Amino acid sequence: MGGGGVRQDGRAPDELRPVRLTRGYVQTCPGAVLIECGATRVLCTVSVEERVPPFLLGRGSGWLTAEYGMLPGSSPQRVPREAPGGRVNNRAREIQRLIGRSLRAVVALDQLGERTLHVDCDVIQADGGTRTAAITGAYVALVDAVAHLRAASVLAGDPVRDSVAAISVGIVGGEVVLDLCYAEDARAETDLNLVMTGSGGIVEVQGTAEGRPFDRQQLGAMLDLGATGIAALAACVRLGCAATATERQFIWDDANTHMAAAHTPEEFRAAAATYRQLLAAGVRNGPLFYNLGTALLKAGAYDEALQSLLRAERYLGSNPEIQRNMLLALSQGQKDKAATLPWYRTILFWHYGLSASTRMTVAALAFLVIWIALIIRRTARGKDLAGFLLTLSLTAFIVFGSSVATSVHEESKAEALGRLKAGEMPPGRPPGSPGP
Repeated sequence: MGGGGVRQDGRAPDELRPVRLTRGYVQTCPGAVLIECGATRVLCTVSVEERVPPFLLGRGSGWLTAEYGMLPGSSPQRVPREAPGGRVNNRAREIQRLIGRSLRAVVALDQLGERTLHVDCDVIQADGGTRTAAITGAYVALVDAVAHLRAASVLAGDPVRDSVAAISVGIVGGEVVLDLCYAEDARAETDLNLVMTGSGGIVEVQGTAEGRPFDRQQLGAMLDLGATGIAALAACVRLGCAATATERQFIWDDANTHMAAAHTPEEFRAAAATYRQLLAAGVRNGPLFYNLGTALLKAGAYDEALQSLLRAERYLGSNPEIQRNMLLALSQGQKDKAATLPWYRTILFWHYGLSASTRMTVAALAFLVIWIALIIRRTARGKDLAGFLLTLSLTAFIVFGSSVATSVHEESKAEALGRLKAGEMPPGRPPGSPGP
């Protein structure tokens, strides 16, 4: 890959893998989050112990420590379990210290009281970026654990002073790329892990030249790209911690603000990344798909834009704005200014001129009229009227009911395709071996 090309998984050089945060993944500890970054999955839990290490006894301060490990089946090549005596391999020791340092950077330990927060990060499936995913997921688990302690009146205030997230950056094929999967990490000339706070502070930079040394200009480019990626990741973290509709509305408004201020393809791609986080949180509506499709169109991702606009049409019904953007995506994607939408759409999909809610309402009303007609038909006087109503309502029910069924089927296919791209379904290749 080079010259701003598309990577092997279809992403742009500055594009994150799809991210999903599942809070409360297990019910046995106050903080538990499953973080999924593409095909990488890490379970992050936070447990509370009412004591501190000996060096903190009597000081009134708390402690936070972390452990990291890979489950045996997390890689195609079985990962051996740690020795029964508790000895940790050097790689795991390095990573768990990194996780602990990153979280302690945003926690006021003196507000914890004399108690220890144990953070455990277990890699379920590895496809690169396990340490950075562990840091980001552990932060969300930490937020939940602290909220649990405050709700139980164990803590009076919030000791978490800032957010923290981490991302990998590297040079692959001479080009700086964001969020490396295992296949890219295995052949990267340079591999760098960046940890930053929500306020923009740098917690840690780990950079290694695997072959040819990198220069200061390349280091600056990697740090800039990493900071941009962490900003997009921070939006996902905020959404992952957003428990109310008001908080999700804030994310929506924030995405729209970035969209309105965007001028370059990179800025539109960043806005699209924020809209995608709403999708990852389960939000589904026409305006979201329309805005996402428009952002992707202006970012130059024409095929993805067209698919998103088609989904917007299913929810909202067809309108001139959607039609215009669909034509633009089609013509730019095919590099044919004369490209048009298929002629048969008007005949076969005329009902997409109505929103999904309107079509569902018509189908429901038609079903109700069918029952009314059947009741009227039982009376001798109403047979003619009943026959007319029955024919009309059956026709409407079949047309609009099948329309709704078609929309549901198409949405199901789109959802399945999205999950496949996100790595939730097994792709054609194995997810790779242990990455960084």
